[in-house]
Amino acid sequence: MKKYKVKVDITTALPDLKKMGIKEARKMFWIGIEAVDPDDACAEAYSRVYHMITGKKSDTKFKEAAEIVRAKMRVLKIKQV
Repeated sequence: MKKYKVKVDITTALPDLKKMGIKEARKMFWIGIEAVDPDDACAEAYSRVYHMITGKKSDTKFKEAAEIVRAKMRVLKIKQV
């Protein structure tokens, strides 16, 4: 396993999140991931972001928000560290 830093952009999901009353989201952020290769790191980033959102609260609102973010997020950069 190799260590990667993945830069994630959720800018396109923010308007939908604001409509749902979620305003504390950041546009871009880095996630540290251990993966076999860059493709695996990218896939893990999508999963990790989903679990970050749903892990905070078990409310259906957050599950819906996580689905929106997963559908609209983009991986901008992957760095091996």
